[in-house]
Amino acid sequence: MPSLTCSELQYDSLNMNIKLLLELQSVGVFIEPVPDMLQPDDEGICEDINKLEENYHRQFSKKKGLLDVLLKSASETNELQEKDFEQRALDKLLVMAYEKYTVIFLALTITFCL
Repeated sequence: MPSLTCSELQYDSLNMNIKLLLELQSVGVFIEPVPDMLQPDDEGICEDINKLEENYHRQFSKKKGLLDVLLKSASETNELQEKDFEQRALDKLLVMAYEKYTVIFLALTITFCL
C-alpha cells in the first residue's frame, strides 16, 4: 500500500483517525481502514451486548436494594446501641446519686442521734 503524504496545514485539518493512520504508516505499519457500517454478524453481537447490559442493570439494582436494607438495619442497630448506652449512663448516675444520698442521710442520722 502506498503511503500518504500531506503538508502540515493539511495534517492539522485531518481527523484523529486519519492522523493515526498516517503516523502508523510513517513507522512502517500499514493497516486497512475498517468501514463504519455494521456487518450482518454485528446485530447478534449488539443484541448480546444489550442483554448483558440489562442483566448488569438488574444485578446492580438488586445489590443496591440489598445494600439499602443492610444500611437501614445497621442504622437501627446503631440507634438501639446509643439508647442502651444512654440508659446505662442514666442508671449509673441514679445509683451514684442514691449512694451519695444514703451517705449523707446516714451521716445526718448519726449526727442527730448523738
